[in-house]
Amino acid sequence: MRDRSFSAPSRGLMAKSHTGTALAATVLLCLTTLMGCDSKKISELEEGVSTEADVRKRFGEPAAVYNESNGDVTLEYPRQPAGHVNYMISIGPDGKMSALRQVLKLASFKRVTPGLERSQVRRLLGRPAKVQSFALKEEEVWD
Repeated sequence: MRDRSFSAPSRGLMAKSHTGTALAATVLLCLTTLMGCDSKKISELEEGVSTEADVRKRFGEPAAVYNESNGDVTLEYPRQPAGHVNYMISIGPDGKMSALRQVLKLASFKRVTPGLERSQVRRLLGRPAKVQSFALKEEEVWD
């Protein structure tokens, strides 16, 4: 008597498996390309030298622009959902880039405390990739 519990997969399953592998490889390539593009853009910018126009030329229009109390302007560049970074780029009163920060990191998350307004959390972490509301709990979850 033959044991049939370990039969070979059908052709349809193999085709689906190859399609899934190809899709995963394509997504990985796109993510790697996006990260590579950001690395190149960042390497072309220099604090104290690059201007706001230089930043916008490389990164495009920001998702948000914040006027700071010290005269700086902060440009928000989220890289989600395709990436796992959000950049905040500060432009000083002289029009030169004064800082470029990746804000999705532990130090930024530690600054999120109970009682902060949504706008304050957005300023710390940038735009979320996804927002989900739970009406019955009166909660909003950012991902």
